[in-house]
Amino acid sequence: MLDPAISAITQVLDRFGDDDWDKASDSFSDDVLVSDDPDVPLDIDQNFERTYSVRQGSHRWHTVIEPLMAQLQQLMTGGDYAAQRRVGGKIRSLSDVTVDVYVNRADLSVDTTTPGTTRIVVPGAALGYRVPPDSGFETQGSTYTIGFGSWHGQRYRFVHHPRTAAIENIVVQIKGADDRIRDLLARVDWRPLDGVLTP
Repeated sequence: MLDPAISAITQVLDRFGDDDWDKASDSFSDDVLVSDDPDVPLDIDQNFERTYSVRQGSHRWHTVIEPLMAQLQQLMTGGDYAAQRRVGGKIRSLSDVTVDVYVNRADLSVDTTTPGTTRIVVPGAALGYRVPPDSGFETQGSTYTIGFGSWHGQRYRFVHHPRTAAIENIVVQIKGADDRIRDLLARVDWRPLDGVLTP
């Protein structure tokens, strides 16, 4: 049961890298253990987390990051520290994308009251939200939360009994460079995640 899900998740995450983006970190280990969470059918002891960073020397590096770095260098000679922080934050927010994938989440944990929060549509997903960065943390970029499975609201109603061999939902959370995330949402085939869920 776990192997097809792990394979589908890995297949989707592998699409995050390309000529502009390198996989900088991958926290997933093949040594997966089932944990003893009494509230969900099946729970594993880890999530899938990867970070992708802009490849130095790539097209994106030259067209997006380098001009901002040149702007930052110019600002460093002056005393406008607020502008330096703003440009530095923009560089960080456009340089990385972090993705976390969870199985059998009890809720999406999205604060829909955050100003600017919008619903998004992703093929194969039941529910999706985009939350803009907090005004004090612009360097983090937007957060996208996507729920696969029978989500009818933010709280999931499991059909299978706790501690049974069933994966009813998969939740993907992506943070970072907004333009890159929007491209991934449109380009990646997300349907394999829905295809491995237990009916």
